[in-house]
Amino acid sequence: MANRDMFLEQEAQLQRLLTEHPRLQEIEEALDRFGASHYDRRDQAERNHARFRVLKLVHALYRDLGALQEQLQTQAVELQARETELTRLRLLCQQQLQLPDTKAD
Repeated sequence: MANRDMFLEQEAQLQRLLTEHPRLQEIEEALDRFGASHYDRRDQAERNHARFRVLKLVHALYRDLGALQEQLQTQAVELQARETELTRLRLLCQQQLQLPDTKAD
């Protein structure tokens, strides 16, 4: 009975994942087509368990990629700020070099 409860919980989690992340539905459909012949001899609970494991891994990858994208965006903003500061400093240097010598001889 414990296995059945686990499989039912995984089915609920699977449906929630597919609802929250439509791209996972596309991945699941591709996996189903690719591995259909391997699942023919398994019952629905076993198929759900296998699907859940695959989608869980793909979802983790998806989250990791999202986190990396956020890091890249943060670094791009920092880089832009540094470029702006560098441009400002260059202009300041040019202005300093172009000032006439005000020292009296």
